[in-house]
Amino acid sequence: MDRLLLGLPNSAGRLTYVGTVKTGFTDAMRTDLATRQRPLQQQRNPFTGQPQDEPLHGVRWVRPELVGEVRAMEWTANRHLRLASWRGLRPDLDPSDLNMAELRLMQQQCEITPR
Repeated sequence: MDRLLLGLPNSAGRLTYVGTVKTGFTDAMRTDLATRQRPLQQQRNPFTGQPQDEPLHGVRWVRPELVGEVRAMEWTANRHLRLASWRGLRPDLDPSDLNMAELRLMQQQCEITPR
């Protein structure tokens, strides 16, 4: 595994692509993620659309059942994370706990604005 495609549920509960994370993984994290993702693999793209800014050759789609935390430098104008770094899995959260509206509120509270 060399990267993860990231998504957040939109107001309709569908997964919206928000970027890619390629850094911040230890070897142990990579092994753990691969083990956890194996039973979640599926043929279907789980996102509402095709991620446009990411090459998809070799991508393995999984059901969106894991929650991870990333740190990013900023959000772009098209609501993608820029320079995201992996922080780790969040077993205390369920994907249904997350949504784009809450994320926008957090952005405002942290004074993070899209460019």
